[in-house]
Amino acid sequence: MRLRRKGGEMIRVRDVGYRYPGTHGDVLAGISLTLEPGERVCVLGLNASGKTTMAQLVAGMRFATEGEVSVDDEVISPQNAISIAPNVGLVAQDPRAQMVSSLVFDEVAFGLRCAHTPRKQVKALTTEALARCGIRHLSMKSTAELSGGQQQLVSLAAALAAHPAYLVLDEATSMLDSTSAHGIALLVDALVEEGMGVLEISHALSRAMGAHRICVLDRGVLVWSGTFSELLARDEVLGILAWEGDPDVALLRAVERAGFRFEPGTTQQDIIAYIAQRGLARRLCERIEPQRYEAADASAHELALVDASVIYGAHSALGNVSLSVGDELVVIAGPSGSGKTTCASALAGVLPLDEGQALLDGRRVRAGRVGFAMQYPQDQLFAQTVREDIAFGPRNMGFSAEKVDAAVHDAADAMGVSDQLDRSPFELSGGSARRVALAGVEALHPAAFIFDEPCAGLDAAGRIQAKQLVQRLRSEHHPVIVIAHEVQEWLDIASRAVFLSGGSVVCDCDARTARTSTQPYRSCGLEPPLAVSVRSLADADAVMGGERG
Repeated sequence: MRLRRKGGEMIRVRDVGYRYPGTHGDVLAGISLTLEPGERVCVLGLNASGKTTMAQLVAGMRFATEGEVSVDDEVISPQNAISIAPNVGLVAQDPRAQMVSSLVFDEVAFGLRCAHTPRKQVKALTTEALARCGIRHLSMKSTAELSGGQQQLVSLAAALAAHPAYLVLDEATSMLDSTSAHGIALLVDALVEEGMGVLEISHALSRAMGAHRICVLDRGVLVWSGTFSELLARDEVLGILAWEGDPDVALLRAVERAGFRFEPGTTQQDIIAYIAQRGLARRLCERIEPQRYEAADASAHELALVDASVIYGAHSALGNVSLSVGDELVVIAGPSGSGKTTCASALAGVLPLDEGQALLDGRRVRAGRVGFAMQYPQDQLFAQTVREDIAFGPRNMGFSAEKVDAAVHDAADAMGVSDQLDRSPFELSGGSARRVALAGVEALHPAAFIFDEPCAGLDAAGRIQAKQLVQRLRSEHHPVIVIAHEVQEWLDIASRAVFLSGGSVVCDCDARTARTSTQPYRSCGLEPPLAVSVRSLADADAVMGGERG
Protein backbone atom coordinates (compact mmCIF):
# COMPACT_ATOMS: atom_id res chain seq x y z
CA MET A 1 0.00 0.00 0.00
CA ARG A 2 1.69 3.18 -1.17
CA LEU A 3 0.49 6.31 0.56
CA ARG A 4 0.21 9.72 -1.04
CA ARG A 5 2.44 11.95 1.08
CA LYS A 6 3.54 15.56 0.85
CA GLY A 7 5.91 17.37 3.16
CA GLY A 8 4.52 19.15 6.20
CA GLU A 9 1.16 17.38 6.35
CA MET A 10 -0.51 16.61 9.67
CA ILE A 11 -3.78 16.56 11.58
CA ARG A 12 -3.90 19.44 14.04
CA VAL A 13 -6.43 19.85 16.85
CA ARG A 14 -6.34 23.43 18.19
CA ASP A 15 -8.11 24.43 21.44
CA VAL A 16 -11.09 22.26 20.56
CA GLY A 17 -14.24 22.14 22.62
CA TYR A 18 -17.43 20.24 21.90
CA ARG A 19 -20.92 20.33 23.34
CA TYR A 20 -23.73 18.06 22.16
CA PRO A 21 -26.73 19.98 20.78
CA GLY A 22 -29.34 20.73 23.45
CA THR A 23 -26.95 20.10 26.37
CA HIS A 24 -25.06 22.46 28.66
CA GLY A 25 -21.90 20.62 29.68
CA ASP A 26 -18.80 20.39 27.47
CA VAL A 27 -17.79 16.91 26.39
CA LEU A 28 -14.37 18.25 25.39
CA ALA A 29 -12.66 21.48 26.45
CA GLY A 30 -9.43 23.09 25.23
CA ILE A 31 -8.03 19.99 23.48
CA SER A 32 -4.84 20.52 21.45
CA LEU A 33 -2.78 17.78 19.82
CA THR A 34 -1.17 16.84 16.52
CA LEU A 35 -0.86 13.65 14.47
CA GLU A 36 1.96 13.53 11.98
CA PRO A 37 2.55 11.13 9.07
CA GLY A 38 4.26 7.96 10.24
CA GLU A 39 3.17 8.48 13.86
CA ARG A 40 0.85 6.45 16.09
CA VAL A 41 -0.77 8.38 18.92
CA CYS A 42 -2.74 6.40 21.51
CA VAL A 43 -5.53 8.18 23.42
CA LEU A 44 -6.43 6.74 26.82
CA GLY A 45 -9.09 7.69 29.34
CA LEU A 46 -11.95 6.38 31.42
CA ASN A 47 -15.39 5.80 29.87
CA ALA A 48 -17.20 9.05 29.05
CA SER A 49 -13.92 11.02 29.06
CA GLY A 50 -14.56 12.21 25.48
CA LYS A 51 -12.34 9.82 23.52
CA THR A 52 -14.92 8.71 20.95
CA THR A 53 -16.15 12.29 20.48
CA MET A 54 -12.58 13.37 19.71
CA ALA A 55 -12.19 10.51 17.22
CA GLN A 56 -15.37 11.62 15.46
CA LEU A 57 -14.16 15.23 15.32
CA VAL A 58 -10.87 14.19 13.74
CA ALA A 59 -12.72 12.01 11.18
CA GLY A 60 -15.14 14.83 10.26
CA MET A 61 -18.23 13.11 11.65
CA ARG A 62 -18.76 15.95 14.13
CA PHE A 63 -17.62 19.56 14.10
CA ALA A 64 -15.97 21.50 16.92
CA THR A 65 -18.12 24.03 18.76
CA GLU A 66 -14.90 25.80 19.79
CA GLY A 67 -11.46 25.79 18.20
CA GLU A 68 -10.72 23.86 15.02
CA VAL A 69 -9.57 20.55 13.59
CA SER A 70 -7.53 20.67 10.40
CA VAL A 71 -6.29 17.97 8.04
CA ASP A 72 -3.23 19.01 6.04
CA ASP A 73 -3.94 22.68 6.83
CA GLU A 74 -7.60 22.45 5.73
CA VAL A 75 -10.01 23.14 8.58
CA ILE A 76 -12.80 20.54 8.76
CA SER A 77 -16.26 22.05 8.36
CA PRO A 78 -19.72 20.86 7.26
CA GLN A 79 -18.97 22.30 3.82
CA ASN A 80 -15.79 20.31 3.11
CA ALA A 81 -16.16 17.20 5.31
CA ILE A 82 -17.14 14.99 2.36
CA SER A 83 -14.06 15.96 0.36
CA ILE A 84 -11.74 15.46 3.37
CA ALA A 85 -13.34 12.15 4.46
CA PRO A 86 -11.40 9.87 2.04
CA ASN A 87 -8.15 11.14 3.55
CA VAL A 88 -9.13 10.06 7.10
CA GLY A 89 -10.34 6.49 7.59
CA LEU A 90 -12.41 5.70 10.68
CA VAL A 91 -13.03 2.34 12.33
CA ALA A 92 -15.82 2.90 14.86
CA GLN A 93 -16.29 1.19 18.22
CA ASP A 94 -19.38 -0.64 16.92
CA PRO A 95 -18.55 -1.75 13.34
CA ARG A 96 -22.21 -2.41 12.57
CA ALA A 97 -22.90 1.33 12.78
CA GLN A 98 -20.81 1.76 9.61
CA MET A 99 -22.08 -1.20 7.60
CA VAL A 100 -24.36 -0.52 4.66
CA SER A 101 -23.95 -3.60 2.42
CA SER A 102 -25.13 -7.19 2.72
CA LEU A 103 -21.94 -8.75 1.29
CA VAL A 104 -18.44 -8.30 2.69
CA PHE A 105 -16.90 -7.46 -0.71
CA ASP A 106 -19.53 -4.80 -1.38
CA GLU A 107 -19.05 -3.33 2.10
CA VAL A 108 -15.32 -2.90 1.59
CA ALA A 109 -15.86 -1.54 -1.93
CA PHE A 110 -18.66 0.87 -0.95
CA GLY A 111 -16.52 3.97 -0.38
CA LEU A 112 -14.57 3.42 -3.57
CA ARG A 113 -17.75 3.13 -5.61
CA CYS A 114 -19.16 6.28 -4.02
CA ALA A 115 -15.98 8.05 -5.14
CA HIS A 116 -16.62 6.82 -8.73
CA THR A 117 -13.42 4.75 -8.77
CA PRO A 118 -13.05 2.74 -12.04
CA ARG A 119 -14.43 -0.80 -11.74
CA LYS A 120 -11.11 -2.61 -12.25
CA GLN A 121 -9.47 -0.41 -9.63
CA VAL A 122 -12.33 -1.05 -7.19
CA LYS A 123 -11.80 -4.79 -7.50
CA ALA A 124 -8.04 -4.54 -7.06
CA LEU A 125 -8.17 -2.14 -4.09
CA THR A 126 -10.93 -4.09 -2.36
CA THR A 127 -9.12 -7.40 -2.77
CA GLU A 128 -5.90 -5.82 -1.48
CA ALA A 129 -7.64 -4.42 1.63
CA LEU A 130 -9.34 -7.75 2.37
CA ALA A 131 -6.02 -9.55 2.05
CA ARG A 132 -4.18 -7.10 4.32
CA CYS A 133 -6.79 -7.68 7.02
CA GLY A 134 -6.63 -11.46 6.59
CA ILE A 135 -10.28 -11.83 5.55
CA ARG A 136 -10.16 -12.40 1.80
CA HIS A 137 -11.89 -15.74 2.42
CA LEU A 138 -14.91 -13.83 3.77
CA SER A 139 -15.43 -11.69 0.65
CA MET A 140 -18.68 -13.40 -0.43
CA LYS A 141 -20.05 -13.83 3.10
CA SER A 142 -23.09 -11.98 4.39
CA THR A 143 -22.07 -9.18 6.76
CA ALA A 144 -25.00 -10.15 9.01
CA GLU A 145 -23.59 -13.66 9.54
CA LEU A 146 -20.16 -12.51 10.71
CA SER A 147 -18.94 -12.61 14.30
CA GLY A 148 -18.29 -9.30 16.05
CA GLY A 149 -14.55 -9.68 15.53
CA GLN A 150 -14.97 -10.44 11.83
CA GLN A 151 -17.21 -7.38 11.44
CA GLN A 152 -14.48 -5.25 12.98
CA LEU A 153 -11.96 -6.59 10.48
CA VAL A 154 -14.36 -5.81 7.61
CA SER A 155 -14.76 -2.27 8.94
CA LEU A 156 -10.98 -1.87 9.01
CA ALA A 157 -10.64 -3.21 5.46
CA ALA A 158 -13.30 -0.74 4.27
CA ALA A 159 -11.36 2.12 5.86
CA LEU A 160 -8.08 1.00 4.25
CA ALA A 161 -9.46 0.37 0.75
CA ALA A 162 -9.32 4.07 -0.21
CA HIS A 163 -5.66 4.35 0.95
CA PRO A 164 -6.28 7.17 3.45
CA ALA A 165 -3.34 9.22 4.70
CA TYR A 166 -4.65 8.96 8.28
CA LEU A 167 -6.48 6.28 10.21
CA VAL A 168 -8.62 6.71 13.35
CA LEU A 169 -9.19 3.52 15.34
CA ASP A 170 -11.84 3.66 18.08
CA GLU A 171 -11.36 0.49 20.16
CA ALA A 172 -10.73 -1.36 16.90
CA THR A 173 -9.35 -4.49 18.60
CA SER A 174 -11.88 -4.70 21.45
CA MET A 175 -13.90 -7.48 19.77
CA LEU A 176 -10.93 -9.33 18.31
CA ASP A 177 -9.35 -12.52 19.59
CA SER A 178 -5.70 -12.29 20.64
CA THR A 179 -4.34 -13.69 17.37
CA SER A 180 -6.43 -11.34 15.21
CA ALA A 181 -5.54 -8.41 17.49
CA HIS A 182 -1.84 -9.27 17.12
CA GLY A 183 -2.28 -9.40 13.34
CA ILE A 184 -3.96 -5.99 13.32
CA ALA A 185 -1.20 -4.58 15.53
CA LEU A 186 1.39 -5.76 13.01
CA LEU A 187 -0.68 -4.31 10.15
CA VAL A 188 -1.01 -0.94 11.90
CA ASP A 189 2.74 -0.88 12.57
CA ALA A 190 3.37 -1.59 8.88
CA LEU A 191 1.00 1.22 7.86
CA VAL A 192 2.79 3.63 10.19
CA GLU A 193 6.14 2.55 8.70
CA GLU A 194 4.71 3.33 5.26
CA GLY A 195 3.86 6.85 6.38
CA MET A 196 0.29 6.65 7.64
CA GLY A 197 -0.67 8.64 10.74
CA VAL A 198 -2.75 6.60 13.20
CA LEU A 199 -4.85 7.96 16.07
CA GLU A 200 -5.90 5.04 18.25
CA ILE A 201 -8.50 5.16 21.02
CA SER A 202 -7.98 2.28 23.43
CA HIS A 203 -8.31 0.93 26.96
CA ALA A 204 -5.65 -1.72 26.32
CA LEU A 205 -2.23 -1.52 27.93
CA SER A 206 -0.82 -3.60 25.05
CA ARG A 207 -1.90 -0.99 22.48
CA ALA A 208 -0.40 1.87 24.48
CA MET A 209 3.05 0.35 24.88
CA GLY A 210 3.91 0.47 21.15
CA ALA A 211 2.73 4.04 20.49
CA HIS A 212 4.99 6.98 19.67
CA ARG A 213 3.00 9.14 22.06
CA ILE A 214 0.21 8.67 24.59
CA CYS A 215 -2.46 11.26 25.42
CA VAL A 216 -4.65 10.90 28.51
CA LEU A 217 -8.13 12.45 28.68
CA ASP A 218 -9.93 13.04 31.96
CA ARG A 219 -13.50 14.36 31.86
CA GLY A 220 -13.00 16.02 28.50
CA VAL A 221 -9.62 17.60 29.25
CA LEU A 222 -6.22 16.50 27.94
CA VAL A 223 -4.32 16.12 31.23
CA TRP A 224 -1.10 14.37 30.19
CA SER A 225 0.99 13.44 27.16
CA GLY A 226 4.21 11.43 26.94
CA THR A 227 5.85 8.11 26.07
CA PHE A 228 4.90 4.71 27.43
CA SER A 229 7.99 4.57 29.66
CA GLU A 230 7.04 7.95 31.10
CA LEU A 231 3.50 6.66 31.71
CA LEU A 232 4.82 3.65 33.66
CA ALA A 233 6.73 6.05 35.91
CA ARG A 234 3.75 8.31 36.67
CA ASP A 235 1.60 6.88 39.46
CA GLU A 236 -0.80 9.83 39.37
CA VAL A 237 -1.52 9.32 35.65
CA LEU A 238 -1.93 5.56 36.13
CA GLY A 239 -4.36 6.46 38.92
CA ILE A 240 -6.46 8.55 36.53
CA LEU A 241 -6.74 5.46 34.31
CA ALA A 242 -7.41 3.16 37.32
CA TRP A 243 -4.28 1.19 36.35
CA GLU A 244 -2.23 1.80 39.51
CA GLY A 245 -2.79 -1.74 40.84
CA ASP A 246 -2.80 -3.58 37.53
CA PRO A 247 -0.56 -6.69 37.70
CA ASP A 248 0.49 -6.25 34.07
CA VAL A 249 1.72 -2.73 34.89
CA ALA A 250 3.87 -4.20 37.70
CA LEU A 251 5.18 -6.85 35.30
CA LEU A 252 6.05 -4.30 32.59
CA ARG A 253 7.77 -2.06 35.14
CA ALA A 254 9.87 -5.02 36.25
CA VAL A 255 10.76 -5.85 32.62
CA GLU A 256 11.85 -2.25 32.05
CA ARG A 257 13.99 -2.28 35.21
CA ALA A 258 15.63 -5.44 33.85
CA GLY A 259 16.80 -3.43 30.83
CA PHE A 260 14.00 -3.68 28.25
CA ARG A 261 13.32 -0.48 26.29
CA PHE A 262 9.81 0.34 25.11
CA GLU A 263 10.08 1.69 21.57
CA PRO A 264 7.37 2.60 19.03
CA GLY A 265 6.04 -0.66 17.61
CA THR A 266 6.87 -2.72 20.72
CA THR A 267 4.71 -5.85 20.91
CA GLN A 268 4.04 -8.49 23.54
CA GLN A 269 6.12 -10.91 21.47
CA ASP A 270 9.13 -8.58 21.79
CA ILE A 271 8.79 -8.64 25.59
CA ILE A 272 8.42 -12.43 25.73
CA ALA A 273 11.50 -12.89 23.52
CA TYR A 274 13.53 -10.55 25.77
CA ILE A 275 12.44 -12.41 28.92
CA ALA A 276 13.28 -15.77 27.37
CA GLN A 277 16.70 -14.68 26.07
CA ARG A 278 17.75 -13.36 29.47
CA GLY A 279 16.18 -16.10 31.60
CA LEU A 280 14.09 -13.59 33.58
CA ALA A 281 10.81 -15.51 33.78
CA ARG A 282 11.18 -17.07 37.22
CA ARG A 283 12.19 -13.75 38.81
CA LEU A 284 9.41 -11.85 37.03
CA CYS A 285 6.77 -14.31 38.21
CA GLU A 286 7.16 -12.72 41.64
CA ARG A 287 5.66 -9.55 40.13
CA ILE A 288 2.52 -11.34 38.98
CA GLU A 289 -0.36 -11.37 41.45
CA PRO A 290 -0.72 -14.42 43.72
CA GLN A 291 -2.58 -17.22 42.02
CA ARG A 292 -6.04 -17.90 43.37
CA TYR A 293 -8.47 -20.36 41.86
CA GLU A 294 -12.12 -21.02 42.55
CA ALA A 295 -13.32 -24.61 42.55
CA ALA A 296 -16.89 -25.55 41.69
CA ASP A 297 -19.16 -26.09 44.69
CA ALA A 298 -22.13 -28.39 45.08
CA SER A 299 -24.52 -27.02 42.51
CA ALA A 300 -27.97 -25.56 43.13
CA HIS A 301 -28.43 -25.10 39.35
CA GLU A 302 -26.95 -26.56 36.18
CA LEU A 303 -26.83 -24.98 32.73
CA ALA A 304 -25.91 -27.36 29.92
CA LEU A 305 -25.62 -27.99 26.21
CA VAL A 306 -26.07 -31.62 25.15
CA ASP A 307 -24.84 -32.67 21.68
CA ALA A 308 -25.74 -29.19 20.41
CA SER A 309 -25.42 -28.21 16.74
CA VAL A 310 -26.30 -24.97 14.95
CA ILE A 311 -26.07 -24.66 11.17
CA TYR A 312 -26.17 -21.37 9.21
CA GLY A 313 -26.71 -22.30 5.57
CA ALA A 314 -23.78 -24.54 4.68
CA HIS A 315 -21.77 -23.40 7.70
CA SER A 316 -21.72 -25.33 10.99
CA ALA A 317 -21.49 -22.72 13.76
CA LEU A 318 -21.65 -25.39 16.48
CA GLY A 319 -20.97 -29.06 15.93
CA ASN A 320 -22.11 -31.60 18.52
CA VAL A 321 -21.01 -29.50 21.51
CA SER A 322 -21.62 -30.72 25.06
CA LEU A 323 -20.93 -28.43 27.98
CA SER A 324 -22.12 -28.35 31.60
CA VAL A 325 -21.78 -25.48 34.10
CA GLY A 326 -22.80 -25.80 37.74
CA ASP A 327 -22.03 -23.56 40.71
CA GLU A 328 -18.96 -22.06 39.07
CA LEU A 329 -17.60 -19.52 36.63
CA VAL A 330 -16.57 -20.97 33.27
CA VAL A 331 -14.69 -18.79 30.79
CA ILE A 332 -15.22 -19.54 27.10
CA ALA A 333 -12.55 -18.41 24.65
CA GLY A 334 -11.65 -18.93 21.02
CA PRO A 335 -10.88 -17.13 17.76
CA SER A 336 -13.42 -14.86 16.11
CA GLY A 337 -16.03 -17.03 14.38
CA SER A 338 -15.30 -20.08 16.55
CA GLY A 339 -18.90 -20.30 17.83
CA LYS A 340 -18.65 -18.52 21.19
CA THR A 341 -21.61 -16.17 20.73
CA THR A 342 -23.66 -18.92 19.06
CA CYS A 343 -22.97 -21.12 22.10
CA ALA A 344 -24.03 -18.31 24.45
CA SER A 345 -27.22 -17.55 22.50
CA ALA A 346 -28.21 -21.22 22.52
CA LEU A 347 -27.59 -21.56 26.26
CA ALA A 348 -29.66 -18.41 26.89
CA GLY A 349 -32.60 -19.87 24.97
CA VAL A 350 -32.66 -17.11 22.33
CA LEU A 351 -31.26 -19.24 19.47
CA PRO A 352 -32.90 -22.56 18.52
CA LEU A 353 -30.68 -25.59 18.06
CA ASP A 354 -30.72 -27.69 14.91
CA GLU A 355 -29.74 -30.71 16.97
CA GLY A 356 -29.28 -31.42 20.67
CA GLN A 357 -30.61 -29.61 23.74
CA ALA A 358 -30.00 -26.54 25.90
CA LEU A 359 -31.03 -27.32 29.48
CA LEU A 360 -31.40 -25.46 32.77
CA ASP A 361 -31.80 -27.82 35.72
CA GLY A 362 -32.69 -30.61 33.31
CA ARG A 363 -35.44 -28.68 31.48
CA ARG A 364 -35.33 -26.91 28.15
CA VAL A 365 -34.04 -23.38 28.54
CA ARG A 366 -36.64 -20.69 27.98
CA ALA A 367 -35.75 -17.10 27.15
CA GLY A 368 -35.69 -15.01 30.33
CA ARG A 369 -34.68 -17.84 32.67
CA VAL A 370 -31.00 -17.19 31.93
CA GLY A 371 -29.62 -13.65 32.25
CA PHE A 372 -27.83 -12.82 28.98
CA ALA A 373 -25.65 -9.75 28.46
CA MET A 374 -25.04 -9.56 24.72
CA GLN A 375 -21.81 -8.80 22.91
CA TYR A 376 -23.12 -5.39 21.83
CA PRO A 377 -25.02 -3.60 24.63
CA GLN A 378 -26.94 -1.50 22.10
CA ASP A 379 -28.83 -4.67 21.14
CA GLN A 380 -30.60 -4.75 24.50
CA LEU A 381 -31.07 -1.04 25.24
CA PHE A 382 -34.30 0.44 23.90
CA ALA A 383 -36.22 2.39 26.58
CA GLN A 384 -36.52 6.15 26.97
CA THR A 385 -34.36 6.22 30.10
CA VAL A 386 -31.71 4.09 31.76
CA ARG A 387 -34.10 3.56 34.67
CA GLU A 388 -36.79 2.13 32.40
CA ASP A 389 -34.26 -0.05 30.60
CA ILE A 390 -33.03 -1.68 33.80
CA ALA A 391 -36.60 -2.02 35.08
CA PHE A 392 -37.93 -3.73 31.95
CA GLY A 393 -36.82 -7.27 32.82
CA PRO A 394 -37.97 -7.32 36.46
CA ARG A 395 -41.28 -5.71 35.52
CA ASN A 396 -41.80 -8.23 32.73
CA MET A 397 -41.10 -11.07 35.17
CA GLY A 398 -43.95 -9.88 37.40
CA PHE A 399 -41.97 -8.17 40.18
CA SER A 400 -43.98 -5.82 42.37
CA ALA A 401 -43.40 -2.08 41.91
CA GLU A 402 -41.43 -1.97 45.16
CA LYS A 403 -39.21 -4.90 44.12
CA VAL A 404 -38.69 -3.42 40.66
CA ASP A 405 -37.49 -0.16 42.18
CA ALA A 406 -35.17 -1.96 44.60
CA ALA A 407 -33.75 -4.15 41.79
CA VAL A 408 -33.08 -1.10 39.61
CA HIS A 409 -31.23 0.80 42.33
CA ASP A 410 -29.22 -2.20 43.51
CA ALA A 411 -28.13 -3.08 39.97
CA ALA A 412 -27.37 0.54 39.07
CA ASP A 413 -25.25 0.92 42.21
CA ALA A 414 -23.37 -2.30 41.46
CA MET A 415 -22.43 -1.09 37.95
CA GLY A 416 -21.80 2.55 38.82
CA VAL A 417 -24.63 4.07 36.76
CA SER A 418 -26.85 5.44 39.55
CA ASP A 419 -26.14 8.99 38.40
CA GLN A 420 -27.39 8.20 34.88
CA LEU A 421 -30.81 6.69 35.63
CA ASP A 422 -32.74 9.56 34.04
CA ARG A 423 -30.59 9.80 30.90
CA SER A 424 -31.43 8.24 27.57
CA PRO A 425 -29.38 5.07 27.03
CA PHE A 426 -28.70 6.29 23.49
CA GLU A 427 -26.75 9.29 24.82
CA LEU A 428 -24.25 7.13 26.67
CA SER A 429 -20.68 6.29 25.71
CA GLY A 430 -20.01 2.71 24.64
CA GLY A 431 -18.58 1.81 28.04
CA SER A 432 -21.47 3.38 29.96
CA ALA A 433 -23.98 1.60 27.71
CA ARG A 434 -22.32 -1.72 28.54
CA ARG A 435 -22.59 -1.00 32.27
CA VAL A 436 -26.30 -0.28 31.87
CA ALA A 437 -26.81 -3.52 29.91
CA LEU A 438 -25.01 -5.48 32.66
CA ALA A 439 -27.19 -3.77 35.27
CA GLY A 440 -30.31 -4.79 33.36
CA VAL A 441 -29.26 -8.43 33.41
CA GLU A 442 -28.33 -8.33 37.11
CA ALA A 443 -31.73 -6.80 38.01
CA LEU A 444 -33.55 -9.86 36.63
CA HIS A 445 -32.23 -12.21 39.35
CA PRO A 446 -32.31 -15.26 37.02
CA ALA A 447 -31.03 -18.72 37.91
CA ALA A 448 -27.94 -18.53 35.65
CA PHE A 449 -25.97 -15.85 33.85
CA ILE A 450 -24.11 -15.51 30.54
CA PHE A 451 -21.91 -12.49 29.80
CA ASP A 452 -20.66 -12.14 26.22
CA GLU A 453 -17.55 -9.93 26.23
CA PRO A 454 -18.72 -8.01 29.32
CA CYS A 455 -15.56 -5.88 29.50
CA ALA A 456 -15.24 -4.86 25.84
CA GLY A 457 -15.02 -1.07 25.73
CA LEU A 458 -14.88 -0.74 29.53
CA ASP A 459 -12.16 1.22 31.29
CA ALA A 460 -10.21 -0.34 34.15
CA ALA A 461 -12.73 0.83 36.76
CA GLY A 462 -15.62 -0.64 34.76
CA ARG A 463 -13.78 -3.94 34.37
CA ILE A 464 -13.34 -4.13 38.13
CA GLN A 465 -17.09 -3.50 38.63
CA ALA A 466 -17.98 -6.20 36.08
CA LYS A 467 -15.69 -8.66 37.81
CA GLN A 468 -17.16 -7.78 41.22
CA LEU A 469 -20.64 -8.42 39.83
CA VAL A 470 -19.59 -11.88 38.62
CA GLN A 471 -17.90 -12.64 41.94
CA ARG A 472 -21.11 -11.76 43.80
CA LEU A 473 -23.20 -13.95 41.50
CA ARG A 474 -20.77 -16.81 42.15
CA SER A 475 -21.09 -16.27 45.91
CA GLU A 476 -24.86 -16.60 45.46
CA HIS A 477 -24.33 -20.02 43.80
CA HIS A 478 -25.38 -19.16 40.24
CA PRO A 479 -23.84 -20.85 37.19
CA VAL A 480 -21.97 -18.09 35.33
CA ILE A 481 -20.43 -18.17 31.86
CA VAL A 482 -18.16 -15.37 30.63
CA ILE A 483 -17.11 -15.21 26.99
CA ALA A 484 -13.91 -13.20 26.81
CA HIS A 485 -10.98 -12.41 24.57
CA GLU A 486 -9.14 -11.19 27.68
CA VAL A 487 -9.20 -14.61 29.34
CA GLN A 488 -6.56 -13.92 31.96
CA GLU A 489 -8.49 -11.34 33.98
CA TRP A 490 -11.19 -13.93 34.86
CA LEU A 491 -9.05 -16.91 35.74
CA ASP A 492 -8.49 -16.09 39.42
CA ILE A 493 -12.24 -16.51 40.10
CA ALA A 494 -13.00 -19.16 37.45
CA SER A 495 -12.95 -22.90 37.94
CA ARG A 496 -12.57 -23.82 34.25
CA ALA A 497 -11.73 -22.44 30.83
CA VAL A 498 -13.27 -23.87 27.66
CA PHE A 499 -11.60 -23.19 24.31
CA LEU A 500 -13.55 -23.39 21.03
CA SER A 501 -12.37 -23.64 17.44
CA GLY A 502 -14.48 -24.20 14.35
CA GLY A 503 -17.63 -24.69 16.41
CA SER A 504 -16.16 -27.47 18.57
CA VAL A 505 -14.62 -27.71 22.04
CA VAL A 506 -10.88 -28.30 21.61
CA CYS A 507 -9.85 -27.89 25.26
CA ASP A 508 -11.73 -27.91 28.57
CA CYS A 509 -9.24 -27.36 31.41
CA ASP A 510 -9.10 -26.09 34.96
CA ALA A 511 -8.21 -22.44 35.63
CA ARG A 512 -4.75 -23.32 36.96
CA THR A 513 -3.81 -24.89 33.62
CA ALA A 514 -5.16 -21.89 31.71
CA ARG A 515 -3.07 -19.54 33.88
CA THR A 516 0.21 -21.42 33.61
CA SER A 517 0.24 -23.19 30.23
CA THR A 518 0.19 -21.79 26.71
CA GLN A 519 -1.10 -25.09 25.30
CA PRO A 520 -4.85 -24.41 25.68
CA TYR A 521 -4.48 -21.16 23.74
CA ARG A 522 -2.34 -22.72 21.04
CA SER A 523 -4.89 -25.53 20.66
CA CYS A 524 -7.41 -23.11 19.17
CA GLY A 525 -5.01 -20.66 17.50
CA LEU A 526 -4.96 -17.92 20.16
CA GLU A 527 -1.95 -15.90 21.29
CA PRO A 528 -1.47 -16.61 25.03
CA PRO A 529 -1.66 -13.63 27.44
CA LEU A 530 1.66 -12.09 28.51
CA ALA A 531 1.45 -13.31 32.12
CA VAL A 532 0.59 -16.85 30.99
CA SER A 533 3.61 -16.87 28.65
CA VAL A 534 5.87 -15.68 31.47
CA ARG A 535 4.58 -18.38 33.84
CA SER A 536 5.02 -21.00 31.13
CA LEU A 537 8.62 -19.86 30.57
CA ALA A 538 9.24 -19.94 34.33
CA ASP A 539 7.93 -23.51 34.55
CA ALA A 540 10.14 -24.53 31.62
CA ASP A 541 13.17 -22.89 33.29
CA ALA A 542 12.37 -24.74 36.53
CA VAL A 543 12.22 -28.07 34.67
CA MET A 544 15.52 -27.36 32.88
CA GLY A 545 17.08 -26.32 36.17
CA GLY A 546 15.91 -29.57 37.77
CA GLU A 547 17.32 -31.61 34.89
CA ARG A 548 20.66 -29.83 35.16
CA GLY A 549 20.63 -30.47 38.93
